[in-house]
Amino acid sequence: SSLCCCKLHRNRKEAKRKRKKATSVERMEHPEYPMWTALLRWSLQQQSEETNERREPMSRERKEFLEKVIEEMTIDVAKRMAELLERAEEVEALVELEELVESLDNARDFCKIGGMDRILQVLENTTNTETINATAGVIATAAQNDTFVQQYVLNKNGLHLLSTAFRPEGGTSRVLTAISSLGLIPQKNILLNALNQSIDPKTTAKAAFLLRKFDPVDFDLLRSAINATQKDNAQNLSLALHTTTALRQAASSDKSKFIDHFGPAAFSTISSLGQDQETLLSLDSFLLTTKTKNYCND
Repeated sequence: SSLCCCKLHRNRKEAKRKRKKATSVERMEHPEYPMWTALLRWSLQQQSEETNERREPMSRERKEFLEKVIEEMTIDVAKRMAELLERAEEVEALVELEELVESLDNARDFCKIGGMDRILQVLENTTNTETINATAGVIATAAQNDTFVQQYVLNKNGLHLLSTAFRPEGGTSRVLTAISSLGLIPQKNILLNALNQSIDPKTTAKAAFLLRKFDPVDFDLLRSAINATQKDNAQNLSLALHTTTALRQAASSDKSKFIDHFGPAAFSTISSLGQDQETLLSLDSFLLTTKTKNYCND
């Protein structure tokens, strides 16, 4: 009787284990990756609680199955980049290329196989805003923190092509990001156009963000950022926040020049601003100080 009970207990335990395993597999199944599910099922079937069970050599059929699964699920990055470059004018292809060049090794290989040359060629020949932004995105991602790619783009006249492609009124904000990723500050006239002419919030905010890279502070650019912030009544929160940061930087780096431009009251106001979102509320009191208001409306 006790033997039967033990046997019954083991059978129930084994059945429970199998149900749990099956549930785990079903939970991990994904309709878009059937081969991964098949490989998972096969792997689980090879497991055994009997540690002393003899392992047989893998059959040819099983070996071929595994090789097929691994081959289908492994991407040849260089091959894939070459395929995407054949339709580099398409935004969808450029977006995938940007994902691939996030890796430093892939970014350098991309340059070596002529991929960056092709991207710069597309940038030079297109007037489509989406395509300009997408090509700039590939350049920005590949060049970030990689001096090899940065120098490669510069040697290929990339800075000139990016500067020429910039359309402040057309929303090509990623061009500014691409220029910045090359370790450079966009030319002053480009940022002035972005702050004075752009109707795209992302472009204006990015231009204001880049003001902090100027040392010493460029008060012409700062004035344009203030005007842009006043123009939309601080509705563009990113623009207002970056403008405030630039003002704080200007006040702390050159107090006397800041007071010459904006007045003592403005200096006291900007010096007292916090770093959080309350800054955006306090910014209005800075903009309304008499000398600042007159300065911006000259």
